[in-house]
Amino acid sequence: MPHILSKIKDDIEVSLQDLLQDYNWSCPQLADAVHYSVCGGGKRLRAVICLAVGEQLGASRSDLMYLARAIELLHASSLVHDDLPALDNDDLRRGKPATHIAFGEGIAVLAGDSLLSLAFRELSFIENLQQGLLLRLFAETSQAICEGQVLDILTDGQIDNSGKGFAVMTDLSQRTIDNLVLLTTLKTAKLFQCTIEGAVLLSPGMGEGAEDVARQLGFNLGLGFQILDDLLDCYAPQADIGKPVGSDAARGKYSYATMQTREEGIMQAARYLQEAHESLGRLLPSDVVISSIIKSLQDKLALI
Repeated sequence: MPHILSKIKDDIEVSLQDLLQDYNWSCPQLADAVHYSVCGGGKRLRAVICLAVGEQLGASRSDLMYLARAIELLHASSLVHDDLPALDNDDLRRGKPATHIAFGEGIAVLAGDSLLSLAFRELSFIENLQQGLLLRLFAETSQAICEGQVLDILTDGQIDNSGKGFAVMTDLSQRTIDNLVLLTTLKTAKLFQCTIEGAVLLSPGMGEGAEDVARQLGFNLGLGFQILDDLLDCYAPQADIGKPVGSDAARGKYSYATMQTREEGIMQAARYLQEAHESLGRLLPSDVVISSIIKSLQDKLALI
């Protein structure tokens, strides 16, 4: 990662650590679970993009940092919930035990809820005329992630191991590429769109159409990112993905790696990432920061 990206990432990391340390926690167990979930690694890709885009467009650094932290908290919330046995049932996250493995399911559920509450709290500190639009965008993004997870359950099935509930059986007829793109849009691309569109909303004097370009950039980046992630799960060395290789494919998970050939997946990811680069050129013609992120994702295709 180029020096400027490392510097932005480090700033976000310190800011998140300070936020969680300074918050007036009443329950240390919840504080520990939240800290574990947020500060357990990760590239801070979405937050880095938020700051990089917003600063190039002249947005306030303090407002951007509030948004960047909110984005990371929302993302962490979705990952904690996704890993739960009732949803994706993953034991590992970024090479270490998932939150529900480390703290138990009950605390993990509440840690995910707490992360979402803290995310909206961050947005409340933003002093910008567009705060109302930003809050609505953020709420709609959170809602989209929930809807995407429901589609994930309906297409991947949900096993009830308790004997007290019910199992949702997989509807194989719903397993189409079009539905997978919809699921990915809701679960992944919407957060990238929120990241970039939010930075645009906080920027003064943006021209007409900038939000549309931001949404297109977020969509292309999100789709390319998720397809690449699915392919890496099947074909990359374990050290590169932080979990057993092929874990998703082994359980028949509905993904781009199981719905098409390796070559088709590579071509699809490459196309979305190239379209992301073209969208970026319309939003920030002289950008080098986000370009380097897209280039790093394109380079990962070589691992597949």
